[in-house]
Amino acid sequence: GDGSGQRGILGALGTKLFKVLVFPLIDPVLGKVGDWFAADDFQRADVAPFAAPDWGRVEGGPALLFIHGTTAQSDTAFKQLPSATLTELVNRYQGRVFALDHFTISVTPHENATWLAEQLTAMAGDAPLTLDIVSHSRGGLVGRVLAERATDVGLGGRVTVRTLVMIGTPNAGTALADKAHLSKLMDRVTDLVQFIPDNGVTDVLGLVLSILKQLTVGAFGGLEGIMAMDPQGAYLKAFNTTPGSTATYRAIASDYAPPKGSSLASIARDAGTDLVFAKAGNDLVVPTSGVFQVDGTTGFPVADPYVFPKEAGVDHSSYFTRPEVSAKLLEWLPG
Repeated sequence: GDGSGQRGILGALGTKLFKVLVFPLIDPVLGKVGDWFAADDFQRADVAPFAAPDWGRVEGGPALLFIHGTTAQSDTAFKQLPSATLTELVNRYQGRVFALDHFTISVTPHENATWLAEQLTAMAGDAPLTLDIVSHSRGGLVGRVLAERATDVGLGGRVTVRTLVMIGTPNAGTALADKAHLSKLMDRVTDLVQFIPDNGVTDVLGLVLSILKQLTVGAFGGLEGIMAMDPQGAYLKAFNTTPGSTATYRAIASDYAPPKGSSLASIARDAGTDLVFAKAGNDLVVPTSGVFQVDGTTGFPVADPYVFPKEAGVDHSSYFTRPEVSAKLLEWLPG
């Protein structure tokens, strides 16, 4: 959808609280990945695009930006965030809350941030913006571009990131993006497909299977957004040679294990993922320590990360169901 004719959500909470920066595009690899973010009903997608008139409110003080992860949309990535938590954040930021929907498969985090810079320039010119950011998964890399390399994407001196919250972000990469590793494990992972439950657009194992199908014909074109998370790839290595940032970094990670009494599907899914990660702690998508620890990289390790232990049973797509995450967001984001 292009957002035309859509009803804005500035009435979704009964008052003008919320607007969304929409990036409704068609990903050339996996189809539609850009949509909308809703305030009180995260299943809704009928939100009008952020427009120039909305800028007047956003520039009135620190703003809060939500950035989703791989294959997600804002309304799916953050739909599990409790309404009470979101309402409190909206109140703290006096309605200056918006979300970025963007390509995650076919372009790099730098290109995502460059696109955002172009939109902000078109709407606001050289007006400055102070941001706090809540990011999930690959969205944290986009947030880091804004925090560390604003000048590179045309936002130098205009955007200041105050706090960047990275939840399950592959700062040290993820083996799921290593095409050589995926190729070796293709047979093992595809054998497990019958046990992998449908978990919507946030289930990156489903994405892996899609990529594995492309591997059979050697088709890697159009996967730049995924390859950007390859631990051994040139993009991530250059990305982590960073000048650093004045932003405060926060991190939430998990070392997942299926809870007692889990279904065969959950156990098989975890076993298949542990094969990929050579049994290192992970949340089914991202290595646990790689969220907050990147050797030799300015700004890391992130101080005082919140890490869910195995017994918590928190996987990559369930962070926002947990009250601990809401508590940390409210602790870290003053408005």
